[in-house]
Amino acid sequence: MARILAMPDGNFLSHVSRPLEICKALRERGHEVLFGASGEHTRLATDEDFEVLPIDTLDPEHVLECSRRGPRD
Repeated sequence: MARILAMPDGNFLSHVSRPLEICKALRERGHEVLFGASGEHTRLATDEDFEVLPIDTLDPEHVLECSRRGPRD
């Protein structure tokens, strides 16, 4: 079976919860799944007994500010 690394932005609930459901299904099929994430919502992965490798993420306020500003030309 495959070894899979999921890398959601752990600062945002939807960025963790959606891939978490996919990863649970992959694990049920026998794959080894790891998370590479940091942020307050990475606990969802650890609560489901996934190994979480800490990685640096962007400041969530910066991400939201860029999102609000919209695309630049």
